[in-house]
Formats: sequence, C-alpha cells, structure tokens
Amino acid sequence: MKQAVKLLDVFPNWPVSQEFGLTDFAQAHPGIYRYGIHTGIDLVMPWDTPIRAAHDGIVVKDSDRDNSACGIYVTIWDPVQNIATRYYHMNRNIVVVGQKVKAGDITGYMGNTGLSVGKGGDHPGTHVHFEILRVQLNGYVISWLAYGGAFDPHFFVNWY
Repeated sequence: MKQAVKLLDVFPNWPVSQEFGLTDFAQAHPGIYRYGIHTGIDLVMPWDTPIRAAHDGIVVKDSDRDNSACGIYVTIWDPVQNIATRYYHMNRNIVVVGQKVKAGDITGYMGNTGLSVGKGGDHPGTHVHFEILRVQLNGYVISWLAYGGAFDPHFFVNWY
C-alpha cells in the first residue's frame, strides 16, 4: 500500500502546460531535460500570481537570481513526511533559507525566469514548475535520490 503525501491544493484548477515524465516536449529537448524526463508539472497562471507552499516545512534552498536553468526558485523540505517541493521560474521569491513556512504561505510570484523555453519556444512562458521529491537524510545533509527522486504529483499526492 502506497503512503499518500499530504499537500494543500495550492494550485486549484490551474492549467497544466506540461505533465510529468517522458513528455514529447522533454524528449524533443534532451539538452534541457536530463534523460528526456520532465521531473515535475508546469502550471500556467498570469505573471505575478502568488505561489503558495503546498505543505509546512523549512526553506532549504532558494535563489533570487535568474542565473540558472531553474531561474528564481524555492525548495521546501518537510521533515515529517520526508519530502521536498520545488517551485521554479518565479518572478521573485519572498522566503529565505532556514525560514519556516506553513501550507498556504506565499513563497513567491509567478514568472518566466531561468531556462523557461516560453521565452521564444513553443511552450507557454509564465508558469511554475512544481516538483515533489522523496528525500533521505545523511546526518544534516539532504541527499536527492536517483533522477532527483521526483514523483508524479498526480499519482503520489492526496490533496486535502
């Protein structure tokens, strides 16, 4: 029996522009997507729409610079469920590493930063790339599992 991950539905009825897994888009762009796998879901909303934490946790990574493929992003770790969620391509984030957040707290705002192919490609631009990852602890270090430890949010989440 699989154990459900409990997350707040912070993306109610948001359109999905790219699903998880071996999508046609990811396989057509192997230079962007490692192994041709899209490791999250892309949710589309207007520029500057608030992005909310899907669970209680601690901010373990953030970037307020548009200098990586992820762009401006936040990673939140939930030590109780032993998961992390990532929110990529933000316009700006408003949390910092070490900060505790509650489900529903605003962590940043919708953007199109990083290697967001909507900047000229055939994929919508403004979106949030949302990932759920199972993590394992090695002392104080979070080690991401093989292939990033990503799970398809549609199959491993019980929204509550």
